[in-house]
Amino acid sequence: MDVRFRLFLIGLMGLLIAAIWMFPQWYPLVNEETIAESFTGLALEAQTSFLALPQRLQSAFQLMREGDEDLELTPQPDLALALVEARLLEDDVVSEESLSGPMPEPSATIVRSGDFITIDDLRQAEGEVTVYQRTDLSRVLIFGEGFRSMRAPEVHVILTNNPDPMDEAGVGLNYIDLGPLKGNVGWQTYEVPQDVAFNQFPILALYSVPYDYIVSTATLR
Repeated sequence: MDVRFRLFLIGLMGLLIAAIWMFPQWYPLVNEETIAESFTGLALEAQTSFLALPQRLQSAFQLMREGDEDLELTPQPDLALALVEARLLEDDVVSEESLSGPMPEPSATIVRSGDFITIDDLRQAEGEVTVYQRTDLSRVLIFGEGFRSMRAPEVHVILTNNPDPMDEAGVGLNYIDLGPLKGNVGWQTYEVPQDVAFNQFPILALYSVPYDYIVSTATLR
């Protein structure tokens, strides 16, 4: 065998052995760099959890962050990051035992009801909402135990007079804030002011106040 070829093989074997020996040192650096690029701005320790989300959700979050000129979508990096961070939190479950305020007595009547809807991959909720009127004419709005919604920052339960709060007008300035959402899963109650007319404010919305972002809506009929 040619001496130069033998020296080449020896050198190649040496490089291979060195690469294998150094693998534990350089692999984490490459792996961290790859993970860090998965969603810009997200903490490194949360990137793995982001990559575990369904691909359609990852794509939807990335599209919100980057925008798309062809689809006329404006980049919203701050909102996208806030929604990803909220999505990676554990569910905030509200139990029946922790319901606030008096429950409607058996004689209370149902005056309105509706169902939360899924708007798109990043705007989802499900479950029934019912408004009861007590004998003293006070009213309480109740989410049933089947309620579940996607998480978002500082979500409030509001009533709006815009039949389509997803349009450019949004919820507007003239809406009724019933209070912060008590959890994204399970039973919860909200008192409705007596001067609120549902024929004027028929749309219930889960509304992220700081981001002017609708998570879901329910039409109360």
